[in-house]
Amino acid sequence: MITLVTVDFYNHGTETTQLAEGVNANYQTQMSFKNKVDDFYITFLQKQTLKMDVYLSGNKGGAFHLGKCEVFLRELIEREMAVQDLNSKTPVI
Repeated sequence: MITLVTVDFYNHGTETTQLAEGVNANYQTQMSFKNKVDDFYITFLQKQTLKMDVYLSGNKGGAFHLGKCEVFLRELIEREMAVQDLNSKTPVI
């Protein structure tokens, strides 16, 4: 089984992983999106999701949609704020 994943984020075009084989596919793909961090972008991160679709590669070059998922982006902001809080505290011994 050969699959790939597409990723839709913010106002960027759809990104695609490399093809990967097997039931527990490891796509080994890194994506980077450059964005201006302003109030609109922060609001987007608080309310929107990262959308991913999984496709099965067909024998004749086509692809069949297997499924989709959405990841809430607000967790990125919450996690970043938690890390900043930890870094600003004085350690106790």
